[in-house]
Amino acid sequence: MGDRLRHRGTFVVIAGCVSIVGYAMYLSSTNPNVLYASLFLQIMGVYTVAPLQSTWMRRPLDEKSNTYWLMR
Repeated sequence: MGDRLRHRGTFVVIAGCVSIVGYAMYLSSTNPNVLYASLFLQIMGVYTVAPLQSTWMRRPLDEKSNTYWLMR
């Protein structure tokens, strides 16, 4: 989706904010239910940011190579 819209950074920031909210919940609570919910937010954020950043770094390199234009 980020490639199509050309707004890759927006998706990275949104996913990072989800992860930060999860970590804040984890650090500020001792309730086991809240800790369990914070785990899901942390995982959703972290596992979304990692591939987005990897793709973001690789994409400009592909656009400059000849193989990118042939595959397009």
